Amino acid sequence: MWLAPAFSLLANAAARIYYRLTIAGERVPGDGPVLLVANHPNSLIDPIVVCAAARRPVRFLAKAPLFSDFKTGWMVRAVGAIPVYRRVDDPTLMDRNTDMFRAVYTSLARGAAVGIFPEGESHSEPSMVALKTGAARIALGTHAAHGVRVPIIPVGLVFRQKDVFRSDALVVVGSPVSWHDLAGRGVEDTDAVRLLTERIGAGLRQVTLNLERWEDRPLVETVVAIWEAEWGSGLDRAQRVQRLDVTTRILADLRREPDPRWDALVRDARTHQRRLARLRLSPKWLGARADLATGLRWTVRRYFL
Repeated sequence: MWLAPAFSLLANAAARIYYRLTIAGERVPGDGPVLLVANHPNSLIDPIVVCAAARRPVRFLAKAPLFSDFKTGWMVRAVGAIPVYRRVDDPTLMDRNTDMFRAVYTSLARGAAVGIFPEGESHSEPSMVALKTGAARIALGTHAAHGVRVPIIPVGLVFRQKDVFRSDALVVVGSPVSWHDLAGRGVEDTDAVRLLTERIGAGLRQVTLNLERWEDRPLVETVVAIWEAEWGSGLDRAQRVQRLDVTTRILADLRREPDPRWDALVRDARTHQRRLARLRLSPKWLGARADLATGLRWTVRRYFL
């Protein structure tokens, strides 16, 4: 764990060099136990970005094969990661997860921040996949073993183009998941584990973008940008992600329920999007005052940026 104290600083620097990183929403507590639960769209980059948002050392759960890989083994050990033994990797090692849970309980009881990606593996799907129960079991187990009710904080990761240098990356830190009513029920209570997993999922959906298909993203963003230009100019980044999520769900409802306005709405929004793109305008400029300063800003943006 020799690298753990410096890793959050290194992670913050690395994330901000590679991405245009924005951190929004709540603030991760600077001390005391906390369980950070995040979506997992970008493989080994995700712990780096979560650490940058946490601004404190975080012990991550990582799949066991990373510890035996000569390229990653030294790093995951140096930052204090805890190995998770998955059936898909080697079913004969699953019994070692008893030690994994014990190590996590102890770390949290001692006031550490622990990070977990409850989807279980990184992916490139347009929305979150079904969550595993590990995060819920960790929270319930820590309370049962040490009497500590750990704050569970959802962390949403939204990348514009995750493989592109200097592309936009947004981290949204959500409000703690409410689970005081489940704390005393224990890890053996399957209903408590299920309910807490559902609440964690709901918390994550509040801070992530979940599309039916990737092709919907430009449409959803255009619709939200139009809405912002008219009514939502005061939205911060976290509120904008929530607005994108609401718009995505409305889009899904319109697809399920035939509506004669649907085709016309999509056609108009896409036409609007293409016209703005040709002019290199964003919807927020449409309500701008026609004065010299605004004209100069638009000209510089249009021809020089």
